[in-house]
Amino acid sequence: MVAAIEAVGASTIASRLIAILALVVTGVLSDRNRLYQQTLLQQQAKIQAQEKLASLREDFASTLTHDLKTPLLGAIETLKAFQQESFGVVQATQQPVLTTMVRSHQTTLQMVETLLDVYRNDNEGLNLHLAPVDLVEIAEDVAKTLTQLAASRRVHISFNYGESDFRKFLWVEGDTLQLQRVFANLLTNAINHTPRGGKIEVVLEPGSSHQTIKIIDNGAGVKADELPHLFERFYQDRAIASPKAQD
Repeated sequence: MVAAIEAVGASTIASRLIAILALVVTGVLSDRNRLYQQTLLQQQAKIQAQEKLASLREDFASTLTHDLKTPLLGAIETLKAFQQESFGVVQATQQPVLTTMVRSHQTTLQMVETLLDVYRNDNEGLNLHLAPVDLVEIAEDVAKTLTQLAASRRVHISFNYGESDFRKFLWVEGDTLQLQRVFANLLTNAINHTPRGGKIEVVLEPGSSHQTIKIIDNGAGVKADELPHLFERFYQDRAIASPKAQD
């Protein structure tokens, strides 16, 4: 009789322990599920906010693109009218200047038209329009558009064509507009950071499997501790705005 009672007591205790354990496990799983649901809702809200911000950015870019295109188109047509002597005689020495100005405005117009693409690049990637292009021609054209900027800082830009003094052709498969942007940024930076009276040399080196172009100036250069940040987006703007840079 006593053995039977002990057996029933042990069974009851075991059942209660199992019930308690089940309740504890259920509570833990319920808490985890609640936390998961909260995290999921937060992620969904974050995604919705990012999508809304992306839409606002694209709307802004679209409006800005439209507003910038109109004066650029007007300027191009006005310059062409000057070229055609619609406003009077144009000297022979003035024609190349007008041609350079037209080309510069047209390049700027192309950049404005790709503004929307820049905002989409983060998600979709840059859509390159590849075609055979001559890097020498692009470099020389960009340098011409920056002649006045260089002159204002008394900086001399020269070209080194390698072993020959004659102009060479460096053909590559590339996107003309994006390559123009690269050259414009590099040369502009070189001009801005070269001391007055300094020199900038554009070295053009043909290769068997690739082409090399170097833009050499005698400016201060990049500090060693900033080299790891060389390709970080807007790093210089952040550095300028930081308290460390202001001290």
